[in-house]
Amino acid sequence: MKTLEEICFGLITHSGDAKSLLYEALNAGKKGDFEKARQKIKESEEDQLKAHRVHMELITRELNEKDIDFSLILVHAEDQMMQTELLSKLVEEFLEIYEKLEK
Repeated sequence: MKTLEEICFGLITHSGDAKSLLYEALNAGKKGDFEKARQKIKESEEDQLKAHRVHMELITRELNEKDIDFSLILVHAEDQMMQTELLSKLVEEFLEIYEKLEK
């Protein structure tokens, strides 16, 4: 069984990878490369899905064990996931604006 720290670092890793891809998408959109931007968003969504699976592993663990020791690592992991979800929506909005400005 994975330790709580291993699970948290999985969540941090997938969320961080997704966030990096979103910034790549945003930069591609600024340059007018909307095909690349959409591809980066799609790749980011795959990492976000992996992060959600890891998060579900945390939730399942808590349900089964009835208690999880909360730590700064756990708080950081959840914070990273939430930031990435928010950034995802914002990048999509910015890309729409960039596309309209390009027309």
